[in-house]
Amino acid sequence: IKECALKATAALLSGLYGSLSTEQTTRLLTLLLERLKNETTRIVAIKTLSTIAGASSDLDLSPILADSIETMA
Repeated sequence: IKECALKATAALLSGLYGSLSTEQTTRLLTLLLERLKNETTRIVAIKTLSTIAGASSDLDLSPILADSIETMA
């Protein structure tokens, strides 16, 4: 279920980021960061981040960028 939720998050952020408020986008990114910090969901979260980053150059990932890099390092 968590994998499907992360894939849905990737779809939302990749395709609809322009329609989402800043608060909604930040909330989705924060949830993604939480999954990235969880050992069980880390791989899927990395794939999700990759999908999001590759789909749009307009999406601002800065709210989670530093923590994401630190977590993956």
